[in-house]
Amino acid sequence: MNTYPVASKTEIPKLAGAIRHGTSTGEPLKLQAVGAGAVNQAIKAVAVARQMTEEGGADLFFTPSFQNIIIDGESRTMIEIKVEARIEKKEEELQSALKQYLNNTV
Repeated sequence: MNTYPVASKTEIPKLAGAIRHGTSTGEPLKLQAVGAGAVNQAIKAVAVARQMTEEGGADLFFTPSFQNIIIDGESRTMIEIKVEARIEKKEEELQSALKQYLNNTV
């Protein structure tokens, strides 16, 4: 699983592109952020990446968690955000699959 550190100065379009590309493989990825500014950038990048992936029929969802880490000898709390893609099937594809299933089971 790829991991991307996020800072308060991280460029949202670049991180969003990395999220879109990283989740297109079907593998989840992690964003790691320490501080309110970094968490803000991470969430904005996920929102932008979600807009990018919607056109291709995928949706992104994320799961945040807390991690305790040591930075310069000080204990800090990091937000770790696991981002995954969910492929959405179009309504016509679902209807067709359902019909095919029903025809094969009857």
